[in-house]
Amino acid sequence: MKNKPLIGVITPIISKAHTGNIILGLTSQASECGCSVIILSPLSSFTNGSRQSVGEDIIFDLITSKDFDGFIYIKDNS
Repeated sequence: MKNKPLIGVITPIISKAHTGNIILGLTSQASECGCSVIILSPLSSFTNGSRQSVGEDIIFDLITSKDFDGFIYIKDNS
């Protein structure tokens, strides 16, 4: 049995400054509310301006997992 609620945060790009600020705010607030947070991102690197997706299937599997109590999705507007 889990001690704390677990929230998954899905974000396509974690390297952008505004995304990092959102994640810092989310984790700080979740901690104050007694929740744990896991950050999930399928992008691992940039090559010649193009994105390389890694692990998207795993993220989709995690969304349906009973281990998480909820998810937050941060959309990339670029």
